[in-house]
Amino acid sequence: MSKPRYSICVTTYQAGKTIRTFFNSLLNQIDDRFEIIVVDNFSSDGSEVFLQSLAERGLIRLIRRKCSRGLGRQIAAESAFGEVLIQQIDADQVYDKFLKNAVEVFEMESSRDPEVLLFVKGKKRTHVFEREPAVTTLVYKDIFLSKTRWPEINYGEDVHVYEPFIRESHVKYLFVDEYAHQLKGGIVLRLINSFTNYQQLFMFRFQGSRLGGRLGN
Repeated sequence: MSKPRYSICVTTYQAGKTIRTFFNSLLNQIDDRFEIIVVDNFSSDGSEVFLQSLAERGLIRLIRRKCSRGLGRQIAAESAFGEVLIQQIDADQVYDKFLKNAVEVFEMESSRDPEVLLFVKGKKRTHVFEREPAVTTLVYKDIFLSKTRWPEINYGEDVHVYEPFIRESHVKYLFVDEYAHQLKGGIVLRLINSFTNYQQLFMFRFQGSRLGGRLGN
């Protein structure tokens, strides 16, 4: 079996209400270029049974570990076999074609300097994050692990972890679709503020943008 290029890093805890829908949306978008690593914080709501069944079928690599969300993300990143990490993939979101399109843009635009592509999409959300959009980042594993690590916290870890990249102007794009940009608060506002502070905000409305158009539904 060939080594995957992309490692999809997932953290879960008590995601029984959404986990089947999440994996349906994820597995429909990937091929043998991908692996899925799931770090589960000892869920006990039935989702752990579903995850074990996926692991037994070879669809995911499952790690069960008592951890914060930030530590779970770090464990997944360190355990990845792929060259590129796809991070901030959460089991309470529905990603539709979002991930496939984000990878397409990454393949077209990525270079090792700048190092990170970040995508924010507001549609196709599930009930758990009713007011927040789907977000993911794509970054080379070796560069990520050499520059930063996920903090051992459950909230706000996504802003802290990429500060070294933002500060050094190594985040290439922040894609924000029309709906997500209208949301008040949450990760979109935190990320936009982070980029603005370092004058590194690249805003793409999906209609009318050469790259953004590739990320439509």
